[in-house]
Amino acid sequence: MVHDLRVKAVARAPRRSAVRQAARGASGDDGSDSSYCPPADIGSEEEWEDSASSASSHASQPKQGRTEALGHPRTPRVADEEEPEVAAPPLTNREFGSWGELEGYLSEYSTASYQSFRVHTNNKVSARNKKIKESGSTKPLVPEEWVFYGKTFVCTHAGKYNARGQGKRKRQQSRALECEAQ
Repeated sequence: MVHDLRVKAVARAPRRSAVRQAARGASGDDGSDSSYCPPADIGSEEEWEDSASSASSHASQPKQGRTEALGHPRTPRVADEEEPEVAAPPLTNREFGSWGELEGYLSEYSTASYQSFRVHTNNKVSARNKKIKESGSTKPLVPEEWVFYGKTFVCTHAGKYNARGQGKRKRQQSRALECEAQ
């Protein structure tokens, strides 16, 4: 059996079989045969909205206006708009002998956790040593064969999306989701 190594949400949704069993147990109590059972993990701040019930109030609006207001037919509407926490496996190695070892480890980690990282900044040794020499600082110089003395790896979903258009194509996808993984 292959293990599923994808990043999982900390608050996991109930399995459908458990929800069905709960619905069967509840329907036998009062004699009604109800096939609908709301998910067990809905809190008091969430409200479920059926798209069929609210579609009639948006009938005269253009299609794009309706889709923005509705969202998915069965999505929870959370009052505080808090995103679910996602748990990723921790890094096992934190020190590496070369940039090649670090990049190899990150590629294995990315494959195991279904995350993708890119190099955000490259700090070159030559530029650093030049600044130290010009300023007359007593900080030690880094060997030139290192090429880079610092790299910042960020998630491909890092950053904030900045709309650059006039709003004519509102449903364009962006990878920038303000992910803070570094």
